[in-house]
Amino acid sequence: MLKERNARIAAFQTVSGYLLWLFQPIVLFFYFILAAVLISAVFAKNGELSLLTFLIKLTAKDGDIFDMYFNTGVSVLVKLAFTTAMVIFMAMCINILFHFKKLIACFNAGNIFSRLAVHHARKAYKMNLLVGFCVYVLELMVVVLGLLYADSGNAHRLWELLCNLLGFAVEIGILSLILWALEMGTDLNEESELTI
Repeated sequence: MLKERNARIAAFQTVSGYLLWLFQPIVLFFYFILAAVLISAVFAKNGELSLLTFLIKLTAKDGDIFDMYFNTGVSVLVKLAFTTAMVIFMAMCINILFHFKKLIACFNAGNIFSRLAVHHARKAYKMNLLVGFCVYVLELMVVVLGLLYADSGNAHRLWELLCNLLGFAVEIGILSLILWALEMGTDLNEESELTI
């Protein structure tokens, strides 16, 4: 039984080692996107497109954010709002990746059911929840603006939002179960160590 358990832990460590290797390019990609957002704020064409008009045009079926941002020209307020929102979003995503990488590093070190692993899992879970909440509140605002101010034919955005919310709810449910299992496993592991 002990031999089988050690083999499983060794396999778990091997897989988590591969995941750690995979995380480095993912984190670099997010830093690249963050730098691109900051640079784009400098090179985006100045124009008269207001924030409300920008958000309304986003709801259109053919609303191309890059064309509006770089070719049509946007106001300084739109640049500031867009850049700030994207920087905050990317910083939150990088934070999630940081804690998830630390969690995988705990697994790679063999500390599967440890307080440190639970700490990083909980931090990543909470940040993921916050990111989802912010994204869907902003998406709801854009949908409402589109329904109020834009031409007809934007009802599909509401359906997309509901489908996305359902998918996010399922994701949060699965992540909650995994987090609870990790916490319960850690508690049982600590109890067994005290018993020994």
